[in-house]
Amino acid sequence: MSLSESIKGGYARLKEFLGIEVPAEMKKVSWPNKQGVYSSTKAVVVSVLMISVYIAVVDTVFNRLFEVILKVK
Repeated sequence: MSLSESIKGGYARLKEFLGIEVPAEMKKVSWPNKQGVYSSTKAVVVSVLMISVYIAVVDTVFNRLFEVILKVK
């Protein structure tokens, strides 16, 4: 098999994949409704904010602790 035949075969497989297989699989996808997307986004934003506050508090505590231990200031 020559390089050009290999490239043509790869192109044919790619064309079949993108033209037939991808649309068939996309029809099987269960897309969420608007309320589902809203509630999921809200949960993610709240979780990120809570984790951010937790990390900030822990960072501040450790910073103060190391200042006391190392007597920096």
